[in-house]
Formats: sequence, structure tokens, C-alpha cells
Amino acid sequence: MPKNPPQGPSQGLVAVKFEARSGAFRIELSAESFVARRHRITFHERKGYFVDGATAYGFHPDVCKYRLSGFKVWYNDRPIPIPRKLWAGCFDPHVWDWLADSFSPIVRTTKEKISLSVDLADASAGCTFVFHIYRNGKTWRQLKVP
Repeated sequence: MPKNPPQGPSQGLVAVKFEARSGAFRIELSAESFVARRHRITFHERKGYFVDGATAYGFHPDVCKYRLSGFKVWYNDRPIPIPRKLWAGCFDPHVWDWLADSFSPIVRTTKEKISLSVDLADASAGCTFVFHIYRNGKTWRQLKVP
């Protein structure tokens, strides 16, 4: 967990990392500041925002400060490959929550899988992704919108 609070994008690229263990699973989430001028941002009336051609969850160009930049999971210290497409479109994770000692994204752990909840926010409404990672490498995600 970071010792110093993250700075905003105006102060350059900033990384925030969160690590936790649950049973035989170990997770590491990373976020970095998002600089809009480095990306192609488009808007579709029915589908919402796209960043560099991909759907952007939790994104609004006027308020977005961070993007999920890393997602790693290990089972018994063996890495489980997590496809980038599973998490790459997640913007504005609640990185300030990551600094709290009581924070944990872990929803549930069994011998076979771990489930993580990551809150995202934008100007209109927040959303939550629940990521399910199995020790055999199977992954899927659930989008929850209030």
C-alpha cells in the first residue's frame, strides 16, 4: 500500500498500488493518473465514451483522474494470467479508498476462485466491476450499475 497519497495528473504520471492476500490467493491492483491529451476520446450517444477505440467504464473526460493500469493475481505464488481486456477499460477507480487500512476489494474467496469488487466513478453515475478469477485461469467480470 502506498505511503504517500497520490497526486493529481497535473503533477505527472502517478502510480498507486494495492496488495492483499486471501487464502492461497494474492492480488495486486495498480492505477495511474490519466492524461486525456495523450489519448483519442470519442463519444457515442448510445454506448457512451471510448478511449483509444475501447469502451471506457467509469469515464468522463472532465473529471477522470486515474485508470486501472495493472491487475495481477497469484495462486500459491504461481501467477494466473489475467487478460488485459478484462480490466483495461476501467477508469477512475476509487484510489483514495485503497489508502484506508480497512479497505479490501475481496468479496469472496474459495479454494477455486477469488472475487474482487472495484468501484469506478464518473460525473453521471458510478459503477462497480466484480472480477472473478479462478485458479485454473478462467476469468470473467460483472458490471453493476446503481
